Amino acid sequence: MSPWKLTDWWSRHSDPSRIELYTRWTFYSFGLVEMVWLTVLTTGSEVPTVAQVLLVALIIPHGLYVILCSGRALDWALDRRGRPTAEFVASAALGLAYALSALGLWALGELSHEDTALKVMLPLVFGIMPVAVSLRPGRIPHLVAGTAATPVVCGLVFGLPQHTTYGMGLGTLIFAGGMVSTMRLSTWMVRVVWELDVARETQARLAVAEERLRFSRDLHDVLGRNLSVVALKSELAVQLAQRGVEGQRGAMTQMAEVQRIARDSQREVREVVRGYREAGLDTELAGARGVLASAGIECEISTEGVGELPHSVQSVLGWVVREGTTNVLRHTEAANCGIRLSVDRERGRAVLVLANNGATRASVDAASVDAALADGADEREPDQDQEHGRDGGSGLRGLRERLAAVDGSVVTEHGADGTFRLTAQVPLSSETRSERKAVRT
Repeated sequence: MSPWKLTDWWSRHSDPSRIELYTRWTFYSFGLVEMVWLTVLTTGSEVPTVAQVLLVALIIPHGLYVILCSGRALDWALDRRGRPTAEFVASAALGLAYALSALGLWALGELSHEDTALKVMLPLVFGIMPVAVSLRPGRIPHLVAGTAATPVVCGLVFGLPQHTTYGMGLGTLIFAGGMVSTMRLSTWMVRVVWELDVARETQARLAVAEERLRFSRDLHDVLGRNLSVVALKSELAVQLAQRGVEGQRGAMTQMAEVQRIARDSQREVREVVRGYREAGLDTELAGARGVLASAGIECEISTEGVGELPHSVQSVLGWVVREGTTNVLRHTEAANCGIRLSVDRERGRAVLVLANNGATRASVDAASVDAALADGADEREPDQDQEHGRDGGSGLRGLRERLAAVDGSVVTEHGADGTFRLTAQVPLSSETRSERKAVRT
């Protein structure tokens, strides 16, 4: 493979994949180091050729099994396959056979103490490294201690000098502890990197979903009222056009107003798409008065003693006024509508109440749908909402979502005398959840 192709192959992998590849090949290198190291020690010693062939025939498969077990143990740690128990057993058997063969050659006087110690220690240490990856943390000390005790027991059984025997045990304990810790830490790092990558993808999907929700909610709030006004004025224009010349002039005036509203809607939709639009409270109150007056509904607005509200509070209450006005136009037959804004200083909350005297059966059912959706119940059939001219509660439900984001609340009430009341409360020190999260981080 040319260097250019290798570079291109590496660049096609993601960062987590590169880290995993680096870790995986590091694990593989341990098995390769074992094969080369012990093969050089074996062929460089003055043992009979037959013994050399036997030892090499054991250590080469053992090193290959270490490589195989390392890769499969890492896959197991990443939840990609089952635990490679059979491979572990085969690797342990080959390592133990190599160690016993070295001890047998020492008993025959073919190996020195130092060569024997290395040939006993190394297969045991390299052999347990993949096993450590697939064990629970609580069992790791037992694995290391058992591995360190194995050469001690073998040395005592074969009669090695005590300093060599206990030296093998201590060397195995230190070497195995360090290598096992390296394997565990590297595996943990790979798992964390992949989990972070999954979390980042999830965060990106949630951000997209949140933006779609914002867009649909803003689009509903922006176009809902304007389209209701367009429908009312278009209907009025048709009626005026049928009354002769004077009526036609009035119809032209109404259609000019429809044209203005359509252009305003076009501008507001652009702002929604760009994500810059906010509802100003004063603007929305003035707009509500004008729209309701155009529909023949008397509107009384009271904001005495309120003073200057924070910008974020005004923005949220502006959406309340817009949605409340839209509901009056769509779902009521009101003749009067009152909007009262006050401040509860003791509780530190701004309170906006929008009431009208024309609640119909459809508006009552619409409020019931919204209350049920807010409580998590959704037992109505889709066609029931359509029968009442309702969109499934997306208006007031979107309003609840806006207020919940700033720890506010919205409550709807209907009276037996045909009144309908919408009450919204917003903390004066309101900030969005995303802003609070940004402050914490």
